[in-house]
Amino acid sequence: MPTPVRLQESRDFRSGLNLVADAFQLQPGETPDCLNVTLMPGGGVRSRDVVAPLNSTALTNTPQSIWTYTNSSGTNQVLVANGTKVGFSTGANFTDITVTLGSASAQVRACTFNDANYWLATAGSTFDLPYKWTGSGTPTTLTQTFVDSYTGSPLTGNMPKARLICAHMGYVWVFCMTGVRYSICLLGCARC
Repeated sequence: MPTPVRLQESRDFRSGLNLVADAFQLQPGETPDCLNVTLMPGGGVRSRDVVAPLNSTALTNTPQSIWTYTNSSGTNQVLVANGTKVGFSTGANFTDITVTLGSASAQVRACTFNDANYWLATAGSTFDLPYKWTGSGTPTTLTQTFVDSYTGSPLTGNMPKARLICAHMGYVWVFCMTGVRYSICLLGCARC
């Protein structure tokens, strides 16, 4: 006969945060995740000191994605996909950058290349052309012109339309591309 499930409700987390890999090793009064709060020694919860609102007013739509970006001059920025727009902030209200996402459900996917000084984004579900942004001004719309042979040199400013994008080990990987078939895959290629 299986052991019955036993639930224990905890309301006292004065012992604090414990980031052990096995949550079953927590002592009474410990929590595995405090998110953005600090547990007070006498009981109670308050926001951590490092948490502060960026916008003085609410965004016009529900944020879909959020990223961090540091440009070559060391300016830290937060980017957010908000409806059909992408905005950035350096610590104050968000400023829209000119990116047309087609619809509020475009599900922007992006990755940051801090060493290369740019941010790449693709409007995943709509297969719009991808964008490259360097931290100021208007983003550059990238095209899909590629060299298909081993001997040709890749052209700059080109990237396939894709639903997903990520950066790993200094390379851009794109997945779920449009129907373009490449005989050589210089980028991580996977078709949906």
